[in-house]
Amino acid sequence: MHYDLGRLEIRKRNRLPHWDAEHAIYFVTFNLCDAIPRHVLDRIRAEADAQLTHIRTLRGSCTIAEKNACEEWVRAKCGDALDETYGACFMRDTRIATIVANAITHFDEERYELLAWCVMPNHAHVVMSLINDTLDRVLHSWKSFTAKRCNALLERTGKFWQDDYYDRCIRDSKELSTTIDYVVNNPAKADLRDWPFVRVYGDRLA
Repeated sequence: MHYDLGRLEIRKRNRLPHWDAEHAIYFVTFNLCDAIPRHVLDRIRAEADAQLTHIRTLRGSCTIAEKNACEEWVRAKCGDALDETYGACFMRDTRIATIVANAITHFDEERYELLAWCVMPNHAHVVMSLINDTLDRVLHSWKSFTAKRCNALLERTGKFWQDDYYDRCIRDSKELSTTIDYVVNNPAKADLRDWPFVRVYGDRLA
């Protein structure tokens, strides 16, 4: 698949620049509320801060590129932590995973177009482009609907998903291919054999 971002606007969102592009394809990850324990997140952040402190000690300051690279490192480490399957891992229950998968696919080709997705025991990955909606609204609808349905089925109350989510605007065809491979292979990486909650839309990538 040849992928061209088209017209590009870069704006700040949290610590990293957020890319809004005319033909944007997004890689989105959203996690259960306990998917990454606080002590793990604190350790990752401390290691990142130590890297930046070392650079400042050597040169007196850090460049924007170095700060962004450090944040990308944090994202990668958090991704690795997700595959350690911390927390309750509600989506190990096929009933819960099915609710989440159905929510993701429900408005496909209406509000967004899916290219690949995977529902893991404690998080979900989606590669998608928007049709007539915003990313915030799509994620809110997925998380709000599934939290209510899943909590009811599990006979529990309280927070289900982590408040925030991670999104990345894919830059080019090579990154798109790499991202698709990551999503499709995520169950195997986490040693989940014959995991059914993963799909790639090969006809849309041709």
